[in-house]
Amino acid sequence: MPSVTPNDRRAARTRRSLVGAFVELVLDRRYDEISVQDVVVRADVGRSTFYEHFRGKDDLLEQSMHWLLVMIAEAAEPQPDLDRLTAAVDHFWQNRRLARVIFSPPIAARVRRSLTRLIVDRLDQENGELRNARALQIAAAQLALLEAWTHGDLTAPPELIVAQLQAAARL
Repeated sequence: MPSVTPNDRRAARTRRSLVGAFVELVLDRRYDEISVQDVVVRADVGRSTFYEHFRGKDDLLEQSMHWLLVMIAEAAEPQPDLDRLTAAVDHFWQNRRLARVIFSPPIAARVRRSLTRLIVDRLDQENGELRNARALQIAAAQLALLEAWTHGDLTAPPELIVAQLQAAARL
């Protein structure tokens, strides 16, 4: 388990370096072809340093996207923060090349699972099985919308995407 103090500036710089190296690799290669060794070489850190911050490659992916997926999951809240949701949509648009990779196999399934877990935490009205099914449905709809938009299959202003993310959360 990672054991780094969250407020340590040096640790934050190392995490940024690891995430940056990972993003570069994801843009260059298929996810399945990337190893932890590739990430540490690109980031110029030791393997043990990597494991001080992340449990593995999937954990790096999940943690690097967590902040963004939280903002998307917030659309399922009764009063979502529209500024945060708009910022997330803008981020996806500004990083379309990376978004296209993220919304493609095999990363897409991992992202959907992460978003589903975040949405489940925001749904408290249903029993467990129904809540899990509904969270999965919302996550899949939201990600399909973002995928179509960032791939150019859907032409729409960011405001409409924000509204549709909210609508998907109310399925």
